[in-house]
Amino acid sequence: EVIVMTGFGDMDMVIRALREGASDFLQKPIQIDVLKVALKRAEERRAMRRKLREYAQDLERLVEERTRELQEKNEELEQFVYTVSHDLKAPVVSIEGFTSLLMEMYGDRMDDRFRHYLGRVRDNALYMERLIGDLLEFSRAGRVAKPKEEVNLEEIVRETLEDLKGKAEEAGGTMETVGKFPKVWGDPEHLRKVFFNLLDNALNYSHPERPPEVVIGCEEREEDFLFFVRDNGIGIEPEHIDKVFEMFRRLEDKKGVQGTGMGLTIAKRIVENHGGRIWAESSPGQGSTFFFTLPKGRRDEGAARGG
Repeated sequence: EVIVMTGFGDMDMVIRALREGASDFLQKPIQIDVLKVALKRAEERRAMRRKLREYAQDLERLVEERTRELQEKNEELEQFVYTVSHDLKAPVVSIEGFTSLLMEMYGDRMDDRFRHYLGRVRDNALYMERLIGDLLEFSRAGRVAKPKEEVNLEEIVRETLEDLKGKAEEAGGTMETVGKFPKVWGDPEHLRKVFFNLLDNALNYSHPERPPEVVIGCEEREEDFLFFVRDNGIGIEPEHIDKVFEMFRRLEDKKGVQGTGMGLTIAKRIVENHGGRIWAESSPGQGSTFFFTLPKGRRDEGAARGG
């Protein structure tokens, strides 16, 4: 604590002293009672600051403990989802396989109702198989399976467009790129999944009255890269725009779309695990644009995961 004592009554000097860290100001001649009061106040302020430091340290320790506990619980939950999904996959595949075998071997002996019911069993087994696969993918997206590396997104985008070329052509649509795609630090398999899921989503939710037109691009900014996937599809209602990344969330307007509603959820998890963020903008009936960012430079797993 600093107490300024002076024989001058210059208020500018008083203000300057207080700004530079003085806690009190006394003008000579100084009475002993006034000095005692000033010293007592200074000691009280020092004790209060010490208490505040202790409280801040206790709070910081508590936050660290709670954060560590939450991370451990999340890891346990991810491991549980992975284990359960993995263990469920084999019997579901068996159900689908045996129903297909029954249809093939005895289909001509079944009446229409029996064939219909058996077909329903097979279709639901196939859906369950896709769902389990997506749950496994979601679990893997949150796990640091291998060290990150430099990823050439130009190649990733080109290969992803090639993978979906047949689907786009079947719908009479087009896909094109805008700008150059950079090299970033990340997991190539996971980043490929982000682009695939966003492009596949754009093709799935095309408008019934026009062929799909999908544009994917990149813009370099000061601290990160901004990517976008724009389509001319059915769009998203305003009340649903914040829910499209939720688990198992699917648009109700588009019928006949195969999937479990996990694609955007997986993309969101991967982007956030790489230190970026993802969001959507849309005009119902006109189309949607999905944006996501990836940071420049190398980031370790702890920074990307918020650890």
